[in-house]
Amino acid sequence: MLKTNDLTNGERLFLARRRAGQNTHARADELGVSFYRYNRWEKDEDTEGAPKPRLGPLRAHERSHVLRRRAGVSVQDFARVLDVSAWWLTQMEAGVVSPERLTAFWRDFPTEKGWEDRLRRKAKRAAARAARAG
Repeated sequence: MLKTNDLTNGERLFLARRRAGQNTHARADELGVSFYRYNRWEKDEDTEGAPKPRLGPLRAHERSHVLRRRAGVSVQDFARVLDVSAWWLTQMEAGVVSPERLTAFWRDFPTEKGWEDRLRRKAKRAAARAARAG
């Protein structure tokens, strides 16, 4: 199971910003850096001068968001895997509504070696089914 210690600094920055209810522009302004620089910090493309936030334990919806992003699966594709709307998935990943479906998915989806490829294939199959359905 993914824990706070497993996160990159960019993932920590992203989650700290989300917990504070800020967008990237507001957080960059607060830290006195450009949006561009802050965005590179969150993407782990640059580390120079980046703050190192402390988060405490990860919440279920945060864990899901990080794992989905690591696999490179879009909101739309993951929503199809879960058989929910993209809007509903964003609400779950933001912690606005119960993340039960996310928790159940990740509990039943092993995240050992190769899990990212399995998730991408699963998302691709779900997208193909949706395209055939019309």
